[in-house]
Amino acid sequence: MADISRRDLGKLVAGAGAGAFAATGFGTFAIAQGVSAGRVVVIGGGAGGASAARALKIGAPKLEVTLLEPNRIYSSSFFSNLYLGGFRSYASLNHNYDGLRRLGVRVVHQRANSVDTAKKTVRTSGGQTLPYDKLVVSPGIAIKYDSIPGYSEAVSNGRAPHAYLTQGGTAAPWRW
Repeated sequence: MADISRRDLGKLVAGAGAGAFAATGFGTFAIAQGVSAGRVVVIGGGAGGASAARALKIGAPKLEVTLLEPNRIYSSSFFSNLYLGGFRSYASLNHNYDGLRRLGVRVVHQRANSVDTAKKTVRTSGGQTLPYDKLVVSPGIAIKYDSIPGYSEAVSNGRAPHAYLTQGGTAAPWRW
């Protein structure tokens, strides 16, 4: 087997990544030629969906990116332990979508009611139909309370929370 340097490995990995990105149809060559960059709809504005929308818009500025998220505030559960430990303020856990808007991401505060993959459209709770060329679905996580015998939302809220959750788009700190 031939020896390969770290530099050569880096070039190989970078080339493979660029090739994979170009294969999506949103490569910089098409953008540079003035061809429409396309439309991406991202369902879910949590950490995954918002990060995807941001990366897409930064990587391809002419790309039309729409983020579909019903809540106007994202509360970062990742830093809740710092709030509970007294290292961060409660307000620092909450974020709006203004930064994405400044990048040019269209933010729609509605739910996705249905996806028609044949027509490549998403229907929203407000009755809008959003066309897309590519779709990102990032719905987040939630516990299925009925999957654990004897565990319920009432038990979670009262005695044994499974995690720090946001409620209705605003953070609700645990009261022990």
